[in-house]
Amino acid sequence: MAFLQPIRGRQEGFFVAIPHAVAAGHVLSEQKKSAPDTAESPTVNGNHSPLTEGRPLMTQDHGIGGFNGKAALYDSSRPGYAPALFETLKAQCGLDATSPIVEVGAGTGKFTVGLLGISGRVTAVEPNPDMRAIGERLRDHYPTLTVVDGTDVHTGLPDHCADLICAAQAFHWFDVDGFRKESLRVLKESDRSYAALVWNTHNRNDEVWHRVRAAMAEVNEDFPGEMADLIADAGEIGTYFGGPFEHFEFPNAQRYDEESFVTRCQSSSWAPSPQDGTFETYTAAIRDIFHSFARDGHVTLQMNSELYLGHVAA
Repeated sequence: MAFLQPIRGRQEGFFVAIPHAVAAGHVLSEQKKSAPDTAESPTVNGNHSPLTEGRPLMTQDHGIGGFNGKAALYDSSRPGYAPALFETLKAQCGLDATSPIVEVGAGTGKFTVGLLGISGRVTAVEPNPDMRAIGERLRDHYPTLTVVDGTDVHTGLPDHCADLICAAQAFHWFDVDGFRKESLRVLKESDRSYAALVWNTHNRNDEVWHRVRAAMAEVNEDFPGEMADLIADAGEIGTYFGGPFEHFEFPNAQRYDEESFVTRCQSSSWAPSPQDGTFETYTAAIRDIFHSFARDGHVTLQMNSELYLGHVAA
């Protein structure tokens, strides 16, 4: 049983259902939302969304090429996802070891590993060859994993083949309307078919990450800030689902020593690459941030794993 209380957050007027049973020791919040009124909400791939005007998409240069040469950094430094997220995904969607799952924008497999703990029938779709090559190594331990070259709008997969389609740390690069259409094509025509959008997000009050964002903006004038926040504010999540969806949030704090912190900050697609003239300046700024906040040789980034879950309305 849960009780409802109003919250103030990215959008006003929604409620949080707080279950009395907390999964795996994590605080769990469930935010029930409805898709925004299309007459008032920003359009996707239209003319008046602040994010679609000039925003790189996965099928354009930055979404794919922004991680060229950074795949190893990404794989070694990016965090995994809260275990309770996968437990919730399995329970809410009724998944088992035989459920076909598709992950789009799978990268090096950070989220894929958790999906493989749910089902042995996972297909990881990734357009960047460097990222995909690392993801393919997972097959050494998970031989039933399928890894394919594909994009958000063209996965190359058969019609109606999946019980779940998901994107982790990737939806902000997608052509939202195109991915919505591809999801409807790939998902089974069933009320047991779900879509999941996932991010590891930073606490807005985390001074460490605030300083990192400022350093990134200093060397890249195109840096947009927290993309997960921006697309929620613009209504793109609601546009994708086209109907009600749920929002779950799980604590996922990450502790770094100096080198892993520097590597984490260098792995962003918005961070300069070693061949860029601003790389040394940026790296020095990141080390300064680490030394300003380190305690016992470590800094902690206050993070959450966020899950948006629902059916994609036809």
